[in-house]
Amino acid sequence: PRNLNTDLLIAVKEDDGGPLLLSPYPQPHTLVAGFTGSGKSVLIQNIILAIAATNSPSSARIAIIDPKQGLDFLPFEDLPHLQFPVITDPDASVHAFEGFVTEMESRYTRFKAAKVNDIDLFAKKTGENIPRIWIIHDEFGDWMQDEQYQDRITAFVNRIGQKSRAAGLYLIFCSQRPDNSEIGR
Repeated sequence: PRNLNTDLLIAVKEDDGGPLLLSPYPQPHTLVAGFTGSGKSVLIQNIILAIAATNSPSSARIAIIDPKQGLDFLPFEDLPHLQFPVITDPDASVHAFEGFVTEMESRYTRFKAAKVNDIDLFAKKTGENIPRIWIIHDEFGDWMQDEQYQDRITAFVNRIGQKSRAAGLYLIFCSQRPDNSEIGR
């Protein structure tokens, strides 16, 4: 599709000064981890800017979930790429993830009808552009400490994590805990 870029320039490499790219191919999901003040929010902001600067709103949508009341994302409130306003409430987050799973399944139904197995082949065969959805959940570990949130969100995250790349949904989680136990509970 025109106006689509999934190879995002997010930084310059320290070792050789070359471009550092984030791409959902072959690894569709990203964990940004580090201690307070290590630059996690700046990296996430760079990712958002890279998506918005190199994609039209019809090619890429961004969903931002932030337990810190969206303070780090205030400059992006009017970005036309936003799927919806920044989510700052756990219940709204669970509802959004339920919607992402529904969207993913709907896309798979459309792919089956077109006899293709991913979003790129679907666009090529039908000429129809389905936007990629970049789901950014800042401070994921904060709400995962709440057992009620954890119980409600885990199944949705696992389903998206396992089969959303072909459907064009990509997860980016940011946490202070740099291990995979944060995501795979």
